Amino acid sequence: MACVIRRRLSRYEIFADPFRFWLDTYLAAESCLETKGTFARGGKEEVRMFWHHIYTLAEIRRMLAAHGLETVETFGSLERAPFGLGAQSLTLVAQKR
Repeated sequence: MACVIRRRLSRYEIFADPFRFWLDTYLAAESCLETKGTFARGGKEEVRMFWHHIYTLAEIRRMLAAHGLETVETFGSLERAPFGLGAQSLTLVAQKR
């Protein structure tokens, strides 16, 4: 059974067997999602930290341009759906200048 409790900048998820507890906190100054995962089974507990950096499309385009790559097209899916607000993924086509 899963229980999800949402807070302003954090997300908690608790799962039963094996016990898993996720704590997500968005670090706005670093544009980073920090995830702390606690796993427990058979009396043993392990804690792991993960960091997921968040980039806007404009930031990605600037990083590519800084390394000599020009963005040719962007899509919101592998099926070439338009990329826009709410897109679940980004597919980007770039070429060397």
